[in-house]
Amino acid sequence: MEPKSKAERLVLSFPATAENYPKAIDQLKERFGREDLLVQIYVRELLNLVMKNAVSGRTKTDLSALYDELEGKLRSLESLGRTQEKYGDFLTPLVESCLPEEILMAWERKRNTETDAKGSRTLEHLMTFLRLEVQGEEMVQLAKSGFGTPIQKKDSPTESVLSRPN
Repeated sequence: MEPKSKAERLVLSFPATAENYPKAIDQLKERFGREDLLVQIYVRELLNLVMKNAVSGRTKTDLSALYDELEGKLRSLESLGRTQEKYGDFLTPLVESCLPEEILMAWERKRNTETDAKGSRTLEHLMTFLRLEVQGEEMVQLAKSGFGTPIQKKDSPTESVLSRPN
């Protein structure tokens, strides 16, 4: 529980006894566990990501952080019964609108190469694509970094001979 939050104030309003524990839990559920409210919060957070992307001009972002954020919000919605199968038609355009332009173009290219292009526009396919893009970026970063030391260019044998003083 966050310090100085409404939830903390609510819990602290109960004397700390074993009998009050279930009462405090019930009050927390009633006040902060409303499913309709939570769904609105998660959808608004997705919309907020869309707006951030619109303001930034769809420039490159930290894809792994964006993926983690999207995955978390979609999991939260799923835990409230808003499954990808049931609500994917509404959520897919939201998620697509969160993506930087270069990732969105790669997604469209991938979709266009698939045999079943209509079935490829599912939220599950999109999230799988994003996960693979994140993994690809991580592999590229690993390859660039080598073993933690900068890669130095070695002179070719002819350069070494030509650059030697006589």
